[in-house]
Amino acid sequence: MQKTTIVDVVYYILSKKEMNSKKIQTMCYYVQGWYVANYGKFLFKEDFEAWAHGAICPALYLKFREYETAEIYVSEENAKNVELTKKQKQFIDLVIKKYRYYTANELVEYIQKEEPWINARKGLGNREYSKRIISKNSIKEYFDKRMKE
Repeated sequence: MQKTTIVDVVYYILSKKEMNSKKIQTMCYYVQGWYVANYGKFLFKEDFEAWAHGAICPALYLKFREYETAEIYVSEENAKNVELTKKQKQFIDLVIKKYRYYTANELVEYIQKEEPWINARKGLGNREYSKRIISKNSIKEYFDKRMKE
């Protein structure tokens, strides 16, 4: 059985469009949310944490933090070696199409108004440090609800 990772998703997205680390975080969050709403299972196992500046996957943060706000380019080699099916790639393409024109900051603002992030940060101040995990269950419930709207 194929084990898709968030890094596979990142390299695929970056092979389509360069973006900064903040935007790639938000894109992966939305890919995960819409994927589970459409297929009833999560695309990758990695979690997101409810940081003050959005939904952040710590593994991605560590991998790309050196770029800060610079655009990230993916090598052809990395793009070729992603472990995604044709169906998964087509789905990710739809999410890219939906969110590509939003800035990273706009996407973060949207996430900060959504239930999964809000619920994970209950009791915390706006800028307060947190490593609280945004539960996969809350992501699934939220995006399932959005699918029905």
